[in-house]
Amino acid sequence: MTKAFDFVDHKLLLYKLEKYGIRGKAHDWLESYLTGREQCVEVAKIQKGNKITSRSRLQNNKYGVPQGSVLGPFLFLIYINDLPNVTDHETVLFAYDTTVIIKCKDRNNYENEISIVLDKIFRWLKSNNLKINLNKTKMIQFRDFRTPPIELNICYDSTKIEVNCTKFLGLMVDRHCDWKNHIKYVCDKLEKFVYAIKQLRLTVSNEAALSAYHGYVSSVLSYGLLLWGNSVDVGKAFRVQKKCVRAICGAWSLDSCKPLFHKFHILPLVCMYIRELCVFVKQHPQYFTINSSLISRSAMPRNKFKLHLPLCKLD
Repeated sequence: MTKAFDFVDHKLLLYKLEKYGIRGKAHDWLESYLTGREQCVEVAKIQKGNKITSRSRLQNNKYGVPQGSVLGPFLFLIYINDLPNVTDHETVLFAYDTTVIIKCKDRNNYENEISIVLDKIFRWLKSNNLKINLNKTKMIQFRDFRTPPIELNICYDSTKIEVNCTKFLGLMVDRHCDWKNHIKYVCDKLEKFVYAIKQLRLTVSNEAALSAYHGYVSSVLSYGLLLWGNSVDVGKAFRVQKKCVRAICGAWSLDSCKPLFHKFHILPLVCMYIRELCVFVKQHPQYFTINSSLISRSAMPRNKFKLHLPLCKLD
């Protein structure tokens, strides 16, 4: 959505708040918080060495939620909370990003189903005074390598929105979910850090360079690692991580990184992935099945507590 926070209709938001059970003094307080705000436009220019300021007359603001406030994002989420009701397909809301997952077994009816869903969403946006961001509106057809793609002609304002890869919540997601594009994206970001840290080391200590590593490289590598950490291309990201570690201490490109990882107490990428897995399994045991629940007690093997994930297929 384009400038989503700025297009929130106060009357419609207050109506939705009442429908969700916020009534009485709480509703009056929020109405007082939203309404009665005025704004103007001020333009300044320099003329003959003097600053001349022009200001428009004050206008009552009927749209938008106060940005930078605690209540602003919360009120916006309430405003779009009924968006998933316009379609039977799974809808994921995150801030002002909306994702619709469309499943259709009939390949011949696939394009028609997508068009129906998009039409419903666009009509909902129009009725709620919101504008779609065409540059960020993308559609991906997820499939495995063996399944032939379905020829689609999905457009909005004469612009085709189907892509093979797009950025979603900071991750580069492609149609095969093999994470090659995201790893390339990570490597490109870290390659820039290698150059920057080499220049930084000319003026700062190893400790400062190490702080820069933890502040940037570790966060880039950790983000979404649970998803892309087992990709066949993860070795490329590991090689760039080693470049970063060498750059911290000024080591040569052929020097072994193993003692450097120990010296600076840095986890290699593979170990970071294992740590993320262990934390996830500990925090979400409900997603796994234990061997002891799959086989009979009389045939219980020694690895009876081995965990299993349900198999997923890109149909």
